[in-house]
Amino acid sequence: MLDNSFLQVELVQTFDLIQQKHIEQMNVKVGIKAIQCGLIKHIGANEFAVLVAIASFCDGEGTAFPSQRKLVEITGLSLPTVNRIVNKLLETKINGVPILYRDFEISPSRKKFSVYKMNITDDDAAAID
Repeated sequence: MLDNSFLQVELVQTFDLIQQKHIEQMNVKVGIKAIQCGLIKHIGANEFAVLVAIASFCDGEGTAFPSQRKLVEITGLSLPTVNRIVNKLLETKINGVPILYRDFEISPSRKKFSVYKMNITDDDAAAID
């Protein structure tokens, strides 16, 4: 993800001297500017929770593919609520730019699944009406 994005997934690698091994940890970081400019108020608290939950599954390319059942499990929201929120997030725009994209892919077992990509910068978040 770009350095100026409001929502980042950070991979941190450290070396534990006691255990003598490398440790990888992924963190989701949210820009203070975006929060202070009203991002949560603009998209809604539950919507923000689902957006951050999706971000927590991002790979090194900024692509995430959690199932909606997994989003239900980690947000505590119902499946119909998560479905509604994901659809709302797909329609939500800041400065005319959608904050979330979704494509569908088919697994080798022929099961359809969602692949998400986020798209918002700190500058966009600062311009929230």
